Amino acid sequence: MVLAESCKEFNKLRCLVVEDEKIVNELFCEYLNLFDTLQVVGNCYAGKAALSLINKLEPDVVFLDVELPDFDGFEILRQLDDTVSPMVVFVSSHNQYAIKAFEYRAVDYLLKPVTIKRLKACVERLVELKQFKLEWIPIGKTEAGLRLTEKNSPKSLEKRTIWVKDKGESMLLNQADIIYVDAAGDYACLHTKNRIFAKRCTLKQIIGVLEPNVFKRIHRSTIVNLTCVQKVKTLPKGECILYLNHEKKVKVSRTYRKVVSNFLSAFE
Repeated sequence: MVLAESCKEFNKLRCLVVEDEKIVNELFCEYLNLFDTLQVVGNCYAGKAALSLINKLEPDVVFLDVELPDFDGFEILRQLDDTVSPMVVFVSSHNQYAIKAFEYRAVDYLLKPVTIKRLKACVERLVELKQFKLEWIPIGKTEAGLRLTEKNSPKSLEKRTIWVKDKGESMLLNQADIIYVDAAGDYACLHTKNRIFAKRCTLKQIIGVLEPNVFKRIHRSTIVNLTCVQKVKTLPKGECILYLNHEKKVKVSRTYRKVVSNFLSAFE
């Protein structure tokens, strides 16, 4: 376990690295120190040590391995004090934990071996979150997640991603490209301008991964990106039709109509 001297450069993001392989841990710290927007203030190799350091150092960011000797990264987040709320980037050799990681409101999910190019994109996202003054509610709790102080920032949404399958390979899809999501049996279908990506999960699971200030449920089987709404047409019995980007449209049930009206009223 290593602690850095106190960080005098207050504008830098203070980072903690949690990785059980010593060589990987040290190399990752070296990578992070290449960025003048970051400072590594500590590193450790197991879950209990990570909990102690997070509570002691209160880092801005934790780069967290999923599989650790004593308990996994998700257990660390569940045991965090409510007063400590770092941004979290999961780092793993396996993509099987990605959906769960974003359910815990991870800022990013890095697959090993991590390239400098991929790490650069992650760091840019972290810096932007800090610049936009986003409030990070404790992760792993019932109310976990981001709360935008600059409401529904399109720039922020463009930086958020979600894992999808494409021809047998996993890829990151920008959430800003998702127009709406609907349910099809055991799958959630993500509709973009020209493609539909199917994920084997429920709408309840996927809405926990999407940006909560932008993606809203408008029907028991539909979630919509409200920034894509172009026109609203009122129907009888309290329902309405949303006309979206790229000539797509969805129906809003009476139960969820207030969600749409509340969003639109913010721009009046």
